[in-house]
Amino acid sequence: SFDYDISTFRMLGQLHGMTICDRVSRWLSTPIDLSKPWLVAEEDKRTNGKILISRGPRWQGYWFPWRQLVNTFRNDMIFVGLDEDYHDFTGKYGSVERIKTADLYDVAKLIQGSSLFIANQSSPNAICEGLQKDNILEVCLHAPDCIYFRKNSIYVYDGELEFTFNDKHFRSEKFSEGV
Repeated sequence: SFDYDISTFRMLGQLHGMTICDRVSRWLSTPIDLSKPWLVAEEDKRTNGKILISRGPRWQGYWFPWRQLVNTFRNDMIFVGLDEDYHDFTGKYGSVERIKTADLYDVAKLIQGSSLFIANQSSPNAICEGLQKDNILEVCLHAPDCIYFRKNSIYVYDGELEFTFNDKHFRSEKFSEGV
């Protein structure tokens, strides 16, 4: 049995600037506090010191610098996601290590263990938001409803990205790579 059916939250429509969490909160008339982690997961040590990445077929950005990231951090990256997502990603951007998971709790443990999580707007990204781990988000311009403006998050709209990981500095330009 269910206490709430939140699958219908989209019936209220999408207001510009409103996150998915805001929309669900409004639908359920329940206040939310996203200032602290709201999910807990054990740490999977296989991703310690690594960049965990994920990219599903929906809600992709247009200019995210995936190829440049793979070229720079290939040995530091681990992919998590479905078989078809992994094959699509490696076919477009190059080979990276992968860890298969049985369920989303396994994904949460990998995110919890990682040093950085990079993804598009997806269920793994929602888990990262709940754990409030360091992340970089590939923003989907036609539905930018997963932007929570945390101090340890970077949001990439136009391909421009700059950060340092394991003493490697990364910088891309605006509109540097199309999907």
